[in-house]
Amino acid sequence: MTSQLEEFEKSCDRDRAKLTTVVVVSLRHEAVHHWPECPIEDVKFLRDKHRHEFHIVASKAVTHTDRDVEIIMLKRRIRAYIDDSFGKDFGRMSCEDIATDLLMHFDLVSCSVLEDGENGANVWRNLKP
Repeated sequence: MTSQLEEFEKSCDRDRAKLTTVVVVSLRHEAVHHWPECPIEDVKFLRDKHRHEFHIVASKAVTHTDRDVEIIMLKRRIRAYIDDSFGKDFGRMSCEDIATDLLMHFDLVSCSVLEDGENGANVWRNLKP
C-alpha cells in the first residue's frame, strides 16, 4: 500500500517535469554611458557621458534544484566580466545592449538592467516548451 507521502512525492515529480526553474542573481554596477546620436532635444544631456548605478538582475535556467548553478559563483563571474570588459564606462551601450550582452555571454534566460533602479530594459530568451 502506498502512503500519502509517497503519492505526494510522485505527484511532485510529475509536476516538476512541467516546470522551468531559474536561479536569480542581483548586482549593482556604477558606470557612465552616453547616447551621442540622441535626436531628442528635451534629453540632449544624454549625448554626454553621465553616471548611473546600473541595477542588474540575471536569471539562468537550471536542470535540478541542488546547485546546478551556484548563485554566488554566477554573481562573481558576472561582476568580473563587467569589470574586465567595461570597467566604469559602458560607452554608448544602452540598457538593452548591456542586458543582451550579459544574456548571450552567460546563456541567461533573462536579464534586466535599470538605470538607478528606475528605468531600463528586460531582455529574455524565447524558450521552447
